[in-house]
Formats: sequence, structure tokens, C-alpha cells
Amino acid sequence: MLLCTATALNKAHSQTKYEAESAALTGVTVATSHTGYSNSGYVDGFDNNTDQISFTVNMAAAGDYPLVI
Repeated sequence: MLLCTATALNKAHSQTKYEAESAALTGVTVATSHTGYSNSGYVDGFDNNTDQISFTVNMAAAGDYPLVI
């Protein structure tokens, strides 16, 4: 399950792409057996309720930022 809050897209914000396989992974692994992924692979193995991907995002200033998934 993915829970997130996003604001409306604002063209004033620059875009940064975060790849899941580069985030902190708990209970899941990076796989490459299927084609079509970007970067170094994709996250696989969501078998338990405790499996998760955690992104750390550092912002220049406090505020609301758009999130596009």
C-alpha cells in the first residue's frame, strides 16, 4: 500500500526523479529479471505488511511540494 499526500503541480518547482531502488528498502530487493525498468532495476518482493520503501528528500525550504507517482 502506498500512502501519500500531494499538492497540485506547480511549474515553479523544479523536478527531481527519485528511483525506488535507490531508496532505503526493508524486506524487498532490487530485481532486474523483467525488462523496461529505468536506472539499476526495480523493487520486488512485497510479501509482508512490513515491507517498505523509504525515501529521504531534502528540501531547500519548508512548504508544500508536488508529488507525482
